[in-house]
Amino acid sequence: CSQYTGAAGGYCTITSSNLAAIKVGSKVYYDQAAGIPAGLLDSNVVLDAGAGNRALGHCTLELATSIGLCTFSDGTGQFTGFHARADVSPVAGIAKNYHWDGTYSFGAGPGR
Repeated sequence: CSQYTGAAGGYCTITSSNLAAIKVGSKVYYDQAAGIPAGLLDSNVVLDAGAGNRALGHCTLELATSIGLCTFSDGTGQFTGFHARADVSPVAGIAKNYHWDGTYSFGAGPGR
């Protein structure tokens, strides 16, 4: 996450993934600046895997511990019907690098 400055519109780049839909090089864009509310990153996010493949979600991270949660509730392209819940934690010894661990599913969703 070396490119992320904490500003709204900032992003992190996926550097490794064990989920085929989330390719290395995909980006997670944050709508809200870090520190609002104080001590947290609490933002809507867009996971962009390119070519119209985007997942829509929300991440909350405690800035002091770098521990948090990201959830995704739908998307476009290959992320249509995507749902995920990932616990976020820092990677020991690597600054601005985070591990997401959780569950995901793909469903038809309402109206599809």
